[in-house]
Amino acid sequence: MTDKDIAREFLLQDRFVNLNAINALENMENAQVLTHGGIENGVIITNYDGDYIFLATENEDFLRDFWDNLPPGEYFFSGVPSHIAEKILRDKKPDWTSPCKSFALLGIHVPVESSHPTESLTPADAAEVDSFYPYRREGSEAALRRCIEALDSACIRINGELAAWCLTHKEDGSMGPLYVKEQYRRMGLGKIVASRLAAKIIAKGGLPYVQIVLGNGESEGLAKGLGGFEYTHDCTWFGLTKRG
Repeated sequence: MTDKDIAREFLLQDRFVNLNAINALENMENAQVLTHGGIENGVIITNYDGDYIFLATENEDFLRDFWDNLPPGEYFFSGVPSHIAEKILRDKKPDWTSPCKSFALLGIHVPVESSHPTESLTPADAAEVDSFYPYRREGSEAALRRCIEALDSACIRINGELAAWCLTHKEDGSMGPLYVKEQYRRMGLGKIVASRLAAKIIAKGGLPYVQIVLGNGESEGLAKGLGGFEYTHDCTWFGLTKRG
């Protein structure tokens, strides 16, 4: 078995909590698996130059050794279970934190009925999607284009105009970002595109899930209103800079 196969078996022991790491193994072509001291201590997955980090471990020695051996740089931790994030951040000052609630499809999903036809986003939509992206930054348009090209999405166009959309994050396979333009709100379009995207993920054997920033009651209500979705755990996104 390869390191990825071994890591996947370990992660599947707590599938709902580890969905982001499981998807990272599948979606990131250059995912690296670290099992310092043996798989029983946990799994850490990195991508690109090691700057994007997924964690599945309860072992504090494992976490400490991993951090001590990282070269200086900026690191982004993706959807770490909040109780583990607290251990990592106990003696560190994060650059930023984003606490979230995670919801996954634990039941049966019945797609929302709608007279509005849905379709997939195209790479040409990336610029417009990025212009409404709350985390817009240098490189985000290219990142969203990669998501659209590589994974499933759903959108509604009204009179040829992009009105609502939901796509899949390439790194962790979570659903989002979801957006409905202001003039098309209160029509249920957000629920429709989220439901259609969930159905696409299910059809390919995936497990839909979403991580919602704490305090975003509207998105949390939408997740709870989608058939079969239930709260699974709290998680935290955060950034850390290791100085030389």
